[in-house]
Amino acid sequence: MDSKTTFDKTNTCLGRVDTLSVAPPYTVASLKSRIAKAEGIVNGEIQLFEDTDGEALMKDADRTSFLSETFPGCLEDDPLALVYGPKTLGQGSTMTKPIRTIRECSE
Repeated sequence: MDSKTTFDKTNTCLGRVDTLSVAPPYTVASLKSRIAKAEGIVNGEIQLFEDTDGEALMKDADRTSFLSETFPGCLEDDPLALVYGPKTLGQGSTMTKPIRTIRECSE
């Protein structure tokens, strides 16, 4: 799929976000949130990998430092990989519409 933040016309699956636009705390969860906003991903379950082979899954609570000289995904030749799909509720089911109660339950 083409990236909405593409910067290379020969490789439209590569995208880029400004690391200064990632909100603190500098965790994988905040990076995923920023990427989702930049790419227009709404209600999607996102997985972020340190490599394009998909072997090193990054955990939401992991911290990363965008202020250092090197950090995951900083080099064009060594990008992060993002995989997303619909949010799952478990057992393969997906929610397509929000649930709203009609009346309250009393004990």
